[in-house]
Amino acid sequence: MNLKVSFKLMAVFISCLLLIVGCSKGNNNSAGNTNSSQSPTSSSAGSSPSGNDAGNKGKFVVGVTLSQMSDPFFVNVKEGIFEEAKTENVDVQFADGQANAATQLSQVENFISKKVNLIVLNPVEAGPLTPAVQAANDAGIPVITFDRWVNGGTTVTHVGASALEVGVKAGEALFDYLGGKGKIAVIEHIPGASTTIDRTKGLKEALKKYPNIQVVATQPATSRAEAMSVMENILTSNPDINGVYAYNDDNALGASDAIVAAKKQDKVVVVGVGGTAPALEAVKQGKMLATVDILPLDEGKLVIKTAVDVLNGTKITQQNEGRTWVLQQSKIVTGPQWEAKKGK
Repeated sequence: MNLKVSFKLMAVFISCLLLIVGCSKGNNNSAGNTNSSQSPTSSSAGSSPSGNDAGNKGKFVVGVTLSQMSDPFFVNVKEGIFEEAKTENVDVQFADGQANAATQLSQVENFISKKVNLIVLNPVEAGPLTPAVQAANDAGIPVITFDRWVNGGTTVTHVGASALEVGVKAGEALFDYLGGKGKIAVIEHIPGASTTIDRTKGLKEALKKYPNIQVVATQPATSRAEAMSVMENILTSNPDINGVYAYNDDNALGASDAIVAAKKQDKVVVVGVGGTAPALEAVKQGKMLATVDILPLDEGKLVIKTAVDVLNGTKITQQNEGRTWVLQQSKIVTGPQWEAKKGK
């Protein structure tokens, strides 16, 4: 009798043990299935709308390389890009071109290897970045140029303000303030960049209306510190200079720094381009005469909106200066220097 009870108890014990092991295996399998169905949002290799290997499942993945993040203008642009990307549910793969065409070419090649849906290229220079566009063409990835264009390859569209128009606006504002006569210096930006080329064309157009304006110096600079040094040299060589047209706000601020240090702010005025926060504040304080505000935050948003339109199949038909172009507006912003002389 006792032996039979013992066998019965042992059978119950074994059954319970098997049940526990089975449940344990079932729970482990369930957890394993849950984990295998999830993937990290920032590094997922899952499918996206066009079947690429970069970014998050169900999102458009856009590779963006901006030419030079040391420039405050592009800091504002980047902010607009990521704000709009969040709104549009776009995964942005971002890279800083570091003002180096070879670096930027490598970044585009990296985007291609990741099979992004679209590439936004703000090229350091127009010529050396043409192979980047051609490589994307060969891979079947659409390219949008932004703020600056390239010389060759096929792009879907260009997004940005007209550098030619900006050159005219900046030049005319400066020349008008000077009463149509005087000596000016020009501080260019990166040689070979399309914006440098087109702003020079715009400046020449403005000069046609003001024959008594004399350009006494033209030099490039790629940072505020370099522009300050360039301006110091110009002031030494041309002590009777009246004004400066700088191709971007960072250079304008550098020129203003040199002018203030030389205590010539009442004799030499500066016009810049960009609409960056430091430049707008300098205009407000009377340290700069004016800037052509391109609204960089809005420009960054516009390029992502355009990218989404392209990926959704919306055809871009707007034309400007002989190319397909989603145009960003610009405006002159003036401060107390202008108002004091113009009586506004």
